[in-house]
Amino acid sequence: MPDWEAADAPQVVSICGSYWGWKEQQAMERGAKGFVYRLELEEHSVVNVQHPFLFKFVVDGVWQCSSHYPRAVAPDGIENNYLVFDDDEV
Repeated sequence: MPDWEAADAPQVVSICGSYWGWKEQQAMERGAKGFVYRLELEEHSVVNVQHPFLFKFVVDGVWQCSSHYPRAVAPDGIENNYLVFDDDEV
């Protein structure tokens, strides 16, 4: 997540992405170093090396990508962050 000055720190951050079919925003917890979310991958998850995990953050109600993760632009022009997992991570 982006690094914010205390005065600029968001109140609410969530993550949403392809793992949840873009239908559910998952609340992130504020920690000492920013907001965090731990994703427990299911054994037969849709996230694998052929289908990277696409995601975006919702920061105080505004959808945005983070400069801390790679970005990809879909054919429809929508930009998302993504993660690619190794076979032994899934």
